[in-house]
Amino acid sequence: EAARPKIAGPLLVGGYADLDCSATDFGTLVNCQVVEERPAEFGFGAAALALSSYYRRPPAIRGERTQLRVEFPFPDVSVLKPPPKAVREQGPKYALAREVVEAEGSRAVLMRQSALLTETFDHVEDSGVSDTFRKDAVAVFERRLSAVMEDALAEQAERYADILTEPELRARLAYVKGPSYAAMTAMDDKMGAVYQQLSEIVYMRTVQGARRLYCAKHDCPQLPPYLGPHSAGDPLPRLKP
Repeated sequence: EAARPKIAGPLLVGGYADLDCSATDFGTLVNCQVVEERPAEFGFGAAALALSSYYRRPPAIRGERTQLRVEFPFPDVSVLKPPPKAVREQGPKYALAREVVEAEGSRAVLMRQSALLTETFDHVEDSGVSDTFRKDAVAVFERRLSAVMEDALAEQAERYADILTEPELRARLAYVKGPSYAAMTAMDDKMGAVYQQLSEIVYMRTVQGARRLYCAKHDCPQLPPYLGPHSAGDPLPRLKP
């Protein structure tokens, strides 16, 4: 996990690299070269090279080469489908709820969160990752994050419209636009769960959606489940350090 290319995280993209190595008399792998890495440009080859010295193989004939596959699997989330959205009449009550959401500053909170996520993603330093590829990957992530933010705001407004009456919504709007706290006291328990879940919803939908966007146009191999470490002497064993 520590060696996995960091830029793969926000896209939930797994990969592998095939190495061709020499072995010492003690079975340590040395002088490894990347034969193939999938998907390309994520830096899986460089990550595998950084781990190669941790593997051991049985004593070898001097000069014999060893082939090794190092995999960095992610759970396959491509099969996860977002739940269908309920078709609702977005009438005056929804409009009032959306006004409350905007007045509360939820958009500003999400903008700060998205800026932090994007900055973290954009400043990841992985060996073997080009600036062009990083720029494209960040663009996919930002595009998906923007869409998820809008969905989250709309869903929050729908929840408000569901659990609060129009008088409560008007009271909440008056509160967030003024100094009084009294009108909100009775509603705090109702709203606690909404705030608690919002951040998790935004992040999970972003990374799952970003992976689907990326893998729709690029090579994202489907990796088998991790079966545990094997001997590096086996032909292309599926290994995880």
